[in-house]
Amino acid sequence: MKADEYQKHLQDLAKQPQGMSLLPFKDQQEIVNELMQAKLIRAIYSEHQLSEQLEDFWFNHFNVFIYKDLDRWYMIPYERDSIRPHVLGKFRDLLEANAKSPAMLFYLDNSSSADPHAFDRLKLHPISVHSGVKLPPLGPKRGLN
Repeated sequence: MKADEYQKHLQDLAKQPQGMSLLPFKDQQEIVNELMQAKLIRAIYSEHQLSEQLEDFWFNHFNVFIYKDLDRWYMIPYERDSIRPHVLGKFRDLLEANAKSPAMLFYLDNSSSADPHAFDRLKLHPISVHSGVKLPPLGPKRGLN
């Protein structure tokens, strides 16, 4: 099932009277426990420790709150499709995959956004020293003596 089909399926389930109880988990905590166990097993037994460390770093960096409604059901495809394939690749690809993932869109309350080109516009207007955007200085204004 593709990410957009999975997202639609979850949204349809949420609209039904029985809602998320129709999913194959006994309770809402079960999927969280399964995810934590899988991460721990991979961290201990993987032959690719660098990839596991980077995956954990980026998973924590691009944090989505697992207890926010539907996000716990987006976690498996989020980690599998948005983070894992890109941990040893280009940061731009990792960032784009995360920005377009259903988990991140739902977490940022942007899953129903009317602007499908917002990410593309964001790429065109980066903030840097050469962009003309003036940011306040960091730290104290006076020098150290």
